[in-house]
Amino acid sequence: MFNLLPIPPLDGSKILYSILPDKFGSFLVEYENYFYPILIFLLLTDTIDNVLNSLINFWIKLLNIII
Repeated sequence: MFNLLPIPPLDGSKILYSILPDKFGSFLVEYENYFYPILIFLLLTDTIDNVLNSLINFWIKLLNIII
């Protein structure tokens, strides 16, 4: 789940690049290396944890509705 977040340099960002127009996708690819410190900061401040908890809760509720 974590790796599919659309935050560069994670794999989810590759999906984001394919959805975005070429202009924005190429900008993100060009500056992808600068997102490493941002990602580390988000991990250290538990901001990513809050986002993941929200996503997990959403998927659990969705699965409960379907099942």
